[in-house]
Amino acid sequence: MNSTLQSGNQTNLISSGKFWILTVILVIIYSCLLLAQTTIYIDPTNSGDPLQNGTIDHPFDSWSDFAVQNSNTFRMKRGTTCTNSSSISIVSKSNVTISTYGTGNRPAITYTGGGANLNADGCTNLLV
Repeated sequence: MNSTLQSGNQTNLISSGKFWILTVILVIIYSCLLLAQTTIYIDPTNSGDPLQNGTIDHPFDSWSDFAVQNSNTFRMKRGTTCTNSSSISIVSKSNVTISTYGTGNRPAITYTGGGANLNADGCTNLLV
């Protein structure tokens, strides 16, 4: 008889609106936490923009304008070339993605210094 009562209570709980509202709220909160990645945009042709902040409307014009942080996505504009005098350093970072946006050929990053153009030591979940 206890198992029948327990089964009936579980059925009532699942069919109640409160259960589904709480479930949806928890799924939304969890999704926001998982997808809380910041996207930084880089467009080397955007050198005259005084409002550069890494957004798609005001992208940075160089990889040296910001520090690479954990859980960020960095998107460089297609059809552009960025020339760096120092290497891009992504050391001991996690969940970092480097990709592109826009149309055209893949972007290029040239390096005028010695050594490696990209230093990515000790990273986990680095996607290029």
